[in-house]
Amino acid sequence: MKKLLPVLCGLLLACNRPSPAPTGSPDGSVAVAPVAVAPKEEPARADAGAPPEAPRETGAGAPRCSASTLSPEPKPAKPPLPAKVESMRRRIIAAAVACDYETLTALSLEEGKEFNPGSGGETDLAAFWRKQEQQGDPVLARLVRVLNLPYSGEGEHYLWPSAAGMFRKAKDWEAIEGLYPPETIARWKGTEKGYTGLRTGIHLNGDWLFAMSGE
Repeated sequence: MKKLLPVLCGLLLACNRPSPAPTGSPDGSVAVAPVAVAPKEEPARADAGAPPEAPRETGAGAPRCSASTLSPEPKPAKPPLPAKVESMRRRIIAAAVACDYETLTALSLEEGKEFNPGSGGETDLAAFWRKQEQQGDPVLARLVRVLNLPYSGEGEHYLWPSAAGMFRKAKDWEAIEGLYPPETIARWKGTEKGYTGLRTGIHLNGDWLFAMSGE
């Protein structure tokens, strides 16, 4: 019994010993153990799982032709043209730059009169010009450039370029430089028929009369 007495006293002292106070910081505040916080779940997006948006078309599939890089805005005509003639000129240029063969055909038939495309019997203007473009002949680019050149007003008819007119002068030949090779222009100058490149005409009433090349 005497041997057990010290052991019992030691157990009693251990049970009655106060718990150590929380460790304080140097400024006297009590340190609090950090509490683990569960990560917050993000709400599901309404478009989750939806297929990605397709890239917008950038014009890669737009029609291409020899005139597609030219400006659809015509140069000011000098002197200014009658309203109906100017309107037709603008619409022809816009359709050519857009490579819109069908609209060009519609413009050629707008007044219901016969249109001369100089196509050697081909009646489908759209098919004729499309074939020329595919064969490497830049007919639409030439059409736009010709309609931006000086014109010749002869009676009720307005003719482009002025080099195709009856009373052409040196400045009219100078105006078509760059439209055709210099040797071609030199050959035309030395012939009685003169300029036989692409030429086009519009009537005073706005009727598109022809667009043709050759003799």
